Amino acid sequence: LVPLLCVTPASVTLGDVVPGASATGRFTVSSCGNLPVTLQTAAVLPDATAAAGFSFAPAPALPQTLAPGQTAAVDLRFDSTSTGIARSRVRLGSSSPITPEVFVKLGANLPPPCNATLGASSLHFYKDLAATQELRLTNNGTTDCLIERLDIAPQGSPFVLDRPLVLPAVLTAQSSMEISITYLPASTATTTETASLELELDWLHEVPLEGDPSPPSGCHLVPRTDRIDFGLFSGPSVSQTLQLTNVGTNQCFVHGITFDQPGFSSFIPSTSIGGRSQTLITVNWTSASGPPIAATMTIASSDRDQPQLDVPIIAGHVRCDPTCQCTAQQTATFWRFSEQQYVSSSVANSTGLGAYQESCEPKHCAGPMISERCCER
Repeated sequence: LVPLLCVTPASVTLGDVVPGASATGRFTVSSCGNLPVTLQTAAVLPDATAAAGFSFAPAPALPQTLAPGQTAAVDLRFDSTSTGIARSRVRLGSSSPITPEVFVKLGANLPPPCNATLGASSLHFYKDLAATQELRLTNNGTTDCLIERLDIAPQGSPFVLDRPLVLPAVLTAQSSMEISITYLPASTATTTETASLELELDWLHEVPLEGDPSPPSGCHLVPRTDRIDFGLFSGPSVSQTLQLTNVGTNQCFVHGITFDQPGFSSFIPSTSIGGRSQTLITVNWTSASGPPIAATMTIASSDRDQPQLDVPIIAGHVRCDPTCQCTAQQTATFWRFSEQQYVSSSVANSTGLGAYQESCEPKHCAGPMISERCCER
């Protein structure tokens, strides 16, 4: 006949907790022996590599004696102040000679709340043919990003925003939008002009802009966008086009187009692109069900400066239902679509577009039902 202290579960994981938020958890101690056991001590031991943040809520009353079969709940709280992974342990001391110390592992994931990234570190423009380029802004975080400022500096530069945002603007979590910029040099311009795109979210992002009023010599290929985004769709296949411009004065030859992931194919009307001209490459994707994937299209050409041009591809497949329903107390994630089955709420809200062929916004369904059409991720 011995007293024993048991713990259920042996580890408590609190999931994602963004900085500034908190989460709670619970484990249960029990007297699993044949004699009463006394819980004498309880302490939270932070891991040496993690910031403090775990605590009792409230601290258990000690000492506490449990009769055989009796249980007691211990509540925990975690307050997030940083990003990364937080680990800790709870050490319980008891009167049991067999289990004098019992440990409970604690863990939490601390994702960045607003994790904004830009599709390119700089943009180079050429007059007329490559005068407009699109820069993608993506929020990979778990909460919305607030865009407080979007300017081109200095004022009076030959670069303009094609779709100015109504500020402040919101870029929802796991969503993206495109910033379109056009280079409009004066007719008398003969030298390269520079400016900066300044984007203020959680911090200030600066993207150097360079405009060249004169065409470069030779073959020089420039894609219209920094990546191809198929968005999310429910059909068996889908196509997108990429505008490829030869801003140089000499003819370019495309030697081949390859993909590093299966399911993609391409069509180009001609492998020869004349000087100061452009073509459209059609990219087809035959999908298989599963999570969104990332791929790369590589264009091999006679461009001596960049003989292999890599264009990132983002694509995702979803299963659509007529309606989205949740049972009571259930939380599920859905992707919301317009009637054309494409929408990016961040772009639609900021530019007034009814539908836009971009990645879709995740919505949480908290039951019993949401009326708009949506698709389960």
